Amino acid sequence: MNQVLQPTGLIRPFNLDPAECKSMYNSSLPEHLVMNLTLLLPWDQVNEEEPCAHKGVPDELARVVERCTLDAGNFNIPSKIVHSLDYREESTAEWWSMPKLQQQWLYDGVYVQVHFLNPDLIGGLFDPSCGICIGMMVYDRLVSKRGELDPSKQPSFLTTERLAENYQNLLGRMYAEGVGVWTQSLIEYRNMVMIKCRAVLAGQNPDTEYDRFVKTGGSYFLEYRRLCP
Repeated sequence: MNQVLQPTGLIRPFNLDPAECKSMYNSSLPEHLVMNLTLLLPWDQVNEEEPCAHKGVPDELARVVERCTLDAGNFNIPSKIVHSLDYREESTAEWWSMPKLQQQWLYDGVYVQVHFLNPDLIGGLFDPSCGICIGMMVYDRLVSKRGELDPSKQPSFLTTERLAENYQNLLGRMYAEGVGVWTQSLIEYRNMVMIKCRAVLAGQNPDTEYDRFVKTGGSYFLEYRRLCP
């Protein structure tokens, strides 16, 4: 008989306490910012005999991300933004059962994820452990379940002790120390990048799809599939 693991480990948004979350969320952006696009394929979607169709980053996706970095000023983002592109098959599904809104965001088993880091503190353009990315995955999960964008108001949740330890080890103090960056001033900009990138994978016009979302009055990219069927 398989042993059922009890949820005894705690996962906190960004591995921070509420006061730290509030300080991060309301902070100013650093002078330099890297926008890291990662394509994530949850392991429960992986078919080892039929690899993901989106291996690597399509050229059109790279072009759209480049254009998005040039549009940052339209969102009153003062940072000098560069971008980095990544492809990973990560155990995202192992962390939790994705809520419906996150499941709807998947395209052909791929989760388009955008996160931000301070290159002056990390010394490079990539998230070395994928911890910064996983931090945003947990944030998205809590937004989809609670409808709350302020991480200081999002609840911690229980999972298995092993998964909680893995989460804590991956994130460490990266958000607390400013290596991972997330502030309320990035929400609308990230919405644009996320929706345009997913549109490229789906063979749709990225500008058209983002304009459709804006006209609906949506506040977070996870609403896109519901508002723009």
